[in-house]
Amino acid sequence: MLNRIIDVALSARWIVLMLVIALVAAGGYALYTMPVEAFPDLTNNQVTVVTEAPSMPPTEVEQLVTYPVEQAMMGMPKQQEVRSLSKLGLSIITVVFDDSVSMYFARQMVNERLQQVTAQLPRGIQPLPVHSQRSYDPNGTQGSAGVADQAAASYRAGRKRNQ
Repeated sequence: MLNRIIDVALSARWIVLMLVIALVAAGGYALYTMPVEAFPDLTNNQVTVVTEAPSMPPTEVEQLVTYPVEQAMMGMPKQQEVRSLSKLGLSIITVVFDDSVSMYFARQMVNERLQQVTAQLPRGIQPLPVHSQRSYDPNGTQGSAGVADQAAASYRAGRKRNQ
C-alpha cells in the first residue's frame, strides 16, 4: 500500500510539487491574514453593578440591596453566572455572559433589569452599572475588583458634584 503511494508520487512529481506549493501558499496566506495581538483579551464578558449603601452593615447590604439586585439579574439570555460581594456600605454584583453576547447588549439587559429592581431597594440607593470588563479595560490589565473600586470612586465623585 505504502509502496504504491510512493510510486504514484514519484511518477507524478510535478503534480506533487504543485500541491506542496499550493499548501505552502495557503499557509502563508493564513499566517498573514490571521489577527495577532501582543496581549490578547482573555477576560470573560461581564458587567459589574456597584451599589453604595452608606452606613449599612454587610448583613443589611446583603439582605436589602445585594439579594434583590442579584435575583433581578437571574435568568437573562446567555448568562453564565452571577457573583456578588457585600461589604460595609457597598454591594458589588458581577454578571458574566457568554462570549457570543455583545458587550453593549449585555449592558442594555443589565440596565433594563436594574430599572425594574430600583423600586424594591431602600430609599436613596441607586445601583450603578459599570462598563463590561472588555470595554472598560481594553488592555486586560485590571481585575474586576479594580473595576469595581474605580466605579465606586467615580460614583462617589458624581454624587458630590450633584449635591
